Amino acid sequence: MPVKNLTIPRRVWHQVLGLTIGYGYRPWQALLWILGFIVLGWFLFWIGSQQGLLAETKEGMVPTFNALVYSLDTFVPLVDLHQAKYRLPTGPGLRLYLWIHISSGWLLTTLLVVGLTGLVRK
Repeated sequence: MPVKNLTIPRRVWHQVLGLTIGYGYRPWQALLWILGFIVLGWFLFWIGSQQGLLAETKEGMVPTFNALVYSLDTFVPLVDLHQAKYRLPTGPGLRLYLWIHISSGWLLTTLLVVGLTGLVRK
């Protein structure tokens, strides 16, 4: 089916598959997106911590903050690196980015697995 005959949601999904896993031909392409989000999150969460925009959510023995580990912990689904459950962004911009970061993590890691296993029709 030609792309021009697709509905708008299907056209958007078609573009997402092309940009992230190359329609199943280049699943490792998703790793570049994943790496980009993790590095961007590392930078933004580090800036946020320097400006006091990450509030501790639990008392007691809170691990030392590490922006890279926090970025990985919030991005990679089903992995607990003991950073995300102890801190939350307080600024609206950083909190919005956290939601985008988490959502992108679910989407990109799922697409990577789907692309590597061949579940996407080439």
